[in-house]
Amino acid sequence: MRDLRTLTLYAKWEISGDLFIPRSAVCYGFSGTIANSANVYISQGFSKVAGRYSEGTIVSYSCNDHFAPLDGHTTVQCTTSGSWSPNVPQCAVSCPALNKPSNGALSTTATSPGVIVTLYCNDGYMLHGTPNITCLVNGYWSNTLATCNQLICPNLVLVPHLVIENTPACTPGSVITFSCEAGFVVSGNRTILCDKTGHWNSTLPSCISSNSTNTAHSTSNSKSLALIGGVFAFVLVVLAVAMVVIIILFVVWVRRQKRISLSIRSDQDEQIHLINPNEDDEDEDETSADEGQLSIARGTVRFQPLYSEDKEEEDDEDPINFDQDDK
Repeated sequence: MRDLRTLTLYAKWEISGDLFIPRSAVCYGFSGTIANSANVYISQGFSKVAGRYSEGTIVSYSCNDHFAPLDGHTTVQCTTSGSWSPNVPQCAVSCPALNKPSNGALSTTATSPGVIVTLYCNDGYMLHGTPNITCLVNGYWSNTLATCNQLICPNLVLVPHLVIENTPACTPGSVITFSCEAGFVVSGNRTILCDKTGHWNSTLPSCISSNSTNTAHSTSNSKSLALIGGVFAFVLVVLAVAMVVIIILFVVWVRRQKRISLSIRSDQDEQIHLINPNEDDEDEDETSADEGQLSIARGTVRFQPLYSEDKEEEDDEDPINFDQDDK
């Protein structure tokens, strides 16, 4: 029983002279050297047993070219739980770190084997080289990283009498303003822009004589007046045609109304005849009497019916002489 207590005591405590002190945690897995590492610094000495490091031991190290500390940490420490944090110090294969490109960005900063890095350029810059590179298993990149070079619009060749007003620049976003010498005016866009693709957004303007401009304005005004006159004449023709169409439609409507009126009157006459058929005979007698002709010749009045069966006999009879009767 005493021996068991003694073993338990020695497991938790250490004898230092005449004193018992608590035993500290111990970390294993590190032999004191690191493969592919040139410099290793240990803050505390080895324990009595090789490969054992007491709690609080700090190991700092660096790796050879094409190698890098695991998890990217160059310093590890033995913790109270008896493990190295963040990991057992060791050097793993790694490609050299890439510098941050100017005027661009990388898709990732990882450098472990198999990683593919892509370069992206900012607006106004063009990529020159291979955009994608891969980290190989030997710790070398598959190719040299590309670069981003600034785009430049083509140099301008001025036409006669054309003048640049501001300081010319051919980089993306630059604007150039033009004018013409005395006696000339600008024809076209007075300003052009160098866009982000490295191209001018418009062609250069030209300079034309002021007299030519006045003549062109006069010609333009004449054409405008002629155009207005033509439009006015066309409108008049359209109005005239519309009036003719309206008149024709009105005449057709009037004739149709007249036919309708006559048809209604005829229907009314037929209805009257059916009600009193004797009125037709009386109307015929009156019509025959009215159709007679009254002749006055040399003081003699002769009444001659228009239709008579004894027409020839009546012609032989003496006319009535009103003068004799008066005598």
